[in-house]
Amino acid sequence: MADQVVTITQDSIAYPLQKIQWDWLSATGGAVDSAASGWYCGKIVRAIISPDSSTTQPTDAYDVTIEDADGFDILSGEGANASNAAAVHITDPTKVLYVRSNVLTLKIANAGDAKGGVVTLYILRA
Repeated sequence: MADQVVTITQDSIAYPLQKIQWDWLSATGGAVDSAASGWYCGKIVRAIISPDSSTTQPTDAYDVTIEDADGFDILSGEGANASNAAAVHITDPTKVLYVRSNVLTLKIANAGDAKGGVVTLYILRA
């Protein structure tokens, strides 16, 4: 039974555009549940969902959500059924939300056992 492996990278300097990146490898069962802590306040301007290739390529149509501290998906469902062959770019201002939270939790489902990718989130600070 494999455990999930997640590396979270966050800006250490308060740039106007904050970047959070989860480099993930799913656990047995194809799931990831990983919280980034800090203070996040602003408009989500871009999210990129990139699958690994080769032996750690996720199952096609895997699901990605990023939940705030209240449990709401800040991607508004746009991370559902992500492609395992190409990056998904979410930039539509009508599809993403504002965030004001001390925790953002990446959740991956249906990716397959020990499969991976990178999820990058950009927040324009308020």
